[in-house]
Amino acid sequence: MKLPSDIPVYGDTSYRGDCPAEGMEQVTFVNRVRREHSKTWGKIIFHPRNEGRRTHYQVLHEKAAGMTTGASDIIIPGGPTFVCEIKRRDHMKSKLSEEQEVYLNAAKEAGAFVCIALGADAAWQAFEDYVAAREAQRQGGGRSDGVGREGSGDPVGGSLADLPDSVLGPRPAAGAKARGGRRVSRARKNDDHG
Repeated sequence: MKLPSDIPVYGDTSYRGDCPAEGMEQVTFVNRVRREHSKTWGKIIFHPRNEGRRTHYQVLHEKAAGMTTGASDIIIPGGPTFVCEIKRRDHMKSKLSEEQEVYLNAAKEAGAFVCIALGADAAWQAFEDYVAAREAQRQGGGRSDGVGREGSGDPVGGSLADLPDSVLGPRPAAGAKARGGRRVSRARKNDDHG
C-alpha cells in the first residue's frame, strides 16, 4: 500500500512480516479503549459499518440514510473528532482505497484529528497523542474561535493547538465565531423510517 504524504501515519512503516488482519487489529483497539476508558471514550467510540456485500436497493437506501463510502474504521466524536483508518502492521498487506483517502482528507479539512494506524498498537499511540493534546489544551485555556470554553458544553474545554495542521487541518480565521445554540428537533415517536 502506498501511504499518502498528507495524512499522518502511526506505526513502523518498514515492518514486513506476519501480522493480524485489519479487523482483528480494530477489535483489539476498540476493546482496549472500552476497557481503559469505560466511562468516557469507551462509551462513544464507534465503527461506521460500511463494508460488505449489499443489493443495489440496500446501497441506495443506506446511502440515503447516511452511509458514507470510505468512512474511516474508528471514529470518536469530540472537539475535534478522532478519525482513524486502521491497516495491518505490514502495510504492504493492506489497501487504502481512494474513497478512504478522500474521507480522511475531508475530515482533516473539517478540523478532525486524522491518521492511518498500522495495527492496534499504532492506533493506541495515535489515540494517546490525541487525548494528551486535548488535556494539555484544557489546562492551557480555551480556543481562539470561541469553542471549548468552560461551560460551553465541550467535555474537555480546549483546542489542540499543539498538534500540527497536518493532523487537524486548517484552523479557523482569527475572530471567527463558532456556530452554536442551534436547536435539533427529535424524531416523532411514530416515525417508522428508522
